Amino acid sequence: MSFFLRRIPLFLALFLLLGAGCSSMRLEVADEGRPPEGSGPLPLVAEPVATETHLERKSLDGDIEHVSYSFSTTTRAHLELYGFSQEAYQFRLAAADEAKSLAAWRDASEPTVVAGINGMYFLEDFSPAGFLVTEGEEQRDHPFDWDKSALLTIADNGALAIRATTQEPTDLAELTHAAQSYPLLVLNGTANLSEDSGKVARRSIVGTDTDGRVWIGVVLEGNISLYQLSQVLMKTGISWKNVLNLDGGPSSGLFLRGADEVFFSPFTAIPSVLFVEKR
Repeated sequence: MSFFLRRIPLFLALFLLLGAGCSSMRLEVADEGRPPEGSGPLPLVAEPVATETHLERKSLDGDIEHVSYSFSTTTRAHLELYGFSQEAYQFRLAAADEAKSLAAWRDASEPTVVAGINGMYFLEDFSPAGFLVTEGEEQRDHPFDWDKSALLTIADNGALAIRATTQEPTDLAELTHAAQSYPLLVLNGTANLSEDSGKVARRSIVGTDTDGRVWIGVVLEGNISLYQLSQVLMKTGISWKNVLNLDGGPSSGLFLRGADEVFFSPFTAIPSVLFVEKR
């Protein structure tokens, strides 16, 4: 959150954020990840997710797959997805005490890094909101409820996996790269959300498919709810295994290096990223 928002009354800060159509990561956590106790079920979506669609898939340099899916909600929206074979690429989480722009994360990364996406939810002081361990250094001050979240893990060989957690895993001490986030948008190949909060924002995701690829993706044009995104993902032609929501809203951003370079900038600095590296 910017410097000046921390120095104006809370109600005005909330008004500015919601009025801009980009809720902060704290609002995302409170409004979509954890409905208030006793609030009852969230309203079902009343309208179709998409009325116009255009799907394009092509192979990029370095055996990277690109899927671009255009659709309409109340406005035109675009989902951009990039897929990486785990035989050719490995993954790494990186975190810092101070937030940096995505461009700064990219420019300071090793030449082997070919892509990156914004990471996990964070608090006012840029500390992680949720369990996070990078390079074996663990932070557990603010873990989410394990029965409402999922765990992204990266093995010592750089292989990435996403799994649901109904209780705290017993092997946390063995993890060197792992992060907790929510919700799971797709679980075992099926859209995992059945109700819609009505909260819309920019979005960022990481997912795995049955062909052994890891996908990173963003929706930056045309705000979308998490329920709508879970439905849209099923229309991309990708044989999904699991897909996990990352810290969306103003934190959403992605970069790709090389001949097919792209850069989608977040609206805010971020304290963690997920890197994709050549093996």
